[in-house]
Amino acid sequence: MLASCGVMIDRGTLGAWVTWVAWWLELLYDALTAFIRSQPGVFCDESMLQRHGRSSV
Repeated sequence: MLASCGVMIDRGTLGAWVTWVAWWLELLYDALTAFIRSQPGVFCDESMLQRHGRSSV
């Protein structure tokens, strides 16, 4: 994606970025799951979303 815009980034740099982002996302995941598990009930809506007349799936 970046190469198509003329931006050349080393694979090692991209790998380091992914590792760094994964670390932050793990903290967010842990906090979110701890909050959800602390609640007396969890509810979800499995409705299909409509986008431009078609389902989003």
